[in-house]
Amino acid sequence: MFSIRFLIGVMLLGIGGHAMSSAGALVNIDLKVRTEVNRQEFMLSDIAYVSSDDLELQEKVSKAVIGRSPRVGYQGNFNKSLIQSRIEHCFPDLGSRIQWLGGEQVTVKTLGKLFSKDRYINGAKQYLTHQLNNMYDIAKVENYGVYKDLPVPSGQISTTYHVNNLEKIGKRVAVWVEIFVDSERIQSLPVWFKAKVYGQMLSLKHDLNVGVLISKDMFVSEYGELAEVKGTVMTALPSSVMRLKQGMKGGDILVKEIIEKAPAVAKGSRVKILTSTDAVDLTVFATALQDGDIGEKVRVQQGAKGVRYSAKVIARNTLTVDGVSQ
Repeated sequence: MFSIRFLIGVMLLGIGGHAMSSAGALVNIDLKVRTEVNRQEFMLSDIAYVSSDDLELQEKVSKAVIGRSPRVGYQGNFNKSLIQSRIEHCFPDLGSRIQWLGGEQVTVKTLGKLFSKDRYINGAKQYLTHQLNNMYDIAKVENYGVYKDLPVPSGQISTTYHVNNLEKIGKRVAVWVEIFVDSERIQSLPVWFKAKVYGQMLSLKHDLNVGVLISKDMFVSEYGELAEVKGTVMTALPSSVMRLKQGMKGGDILVKEIIEKAPAVAKGSRVKILTSTDAVDLTVFATALQDGDIGEKVRVQQGAKGVRYSAKVIARNTLTVDGVSQ
């Protein structure tokens, strides 16, 4: 009968021998002459027959991603040295254990199908029309430009759509179409449309100079085509006090780009200064020499040639010195 020590030794020898065999197992790679794929990237198993005594290693090496597939409907040649460098990058320990069979290169052709231009153009048009109708009174959208059916890999096709800025509407609007196959993004492209959008606009009654604070009574509401106006058309004034960044002529349409939030104190404006002397509160008036918001200090001047000093803004056109608060 065999001793327990002998049986254990045999078992350990078998395990060690298997480990050594796996660690030193060769990998045979037999390159195909040509192959067809239907994915954006292809694996080693797509372009070669892989075999090894170590089945686990064989499976891992077979799944190594070698490169990007050619465009759908096209083919490309991939040489052995490129494939080998990619495998060695994925499996640095293989080294000389790779045995190459077959030719020096493989031709890869990407299969797929055509994605109808009508499908993605109509989808973009419906999206744009819906978005514009939610924002404006009337929106008319027409196709613009020439497009082709798009080659895509086989699989389930889906699309998403977006527009960068619909507040600033022009005569031409681009809808970005994202195309996915089996949830993987394949392509992104702009689809252009002619747009006519109608709504309310604010037309200036009289000429105004730069820096003027604007109010509702300076404008009259008009109805017209917004895409004809250069800039982002304002249909109503913001709740905050605004001023002009540039002059406007009577009849001009108000756009967002030429207005800005007015500071609490504007340069050149007449301001009220609160101060105190011997426990007596005083109010004087001065001219602001710079813009300033609440909490900031600005330079002011009393009279045409009067003294200049700094005062803290505490409210619109109201400042304080010597710690007096409103």
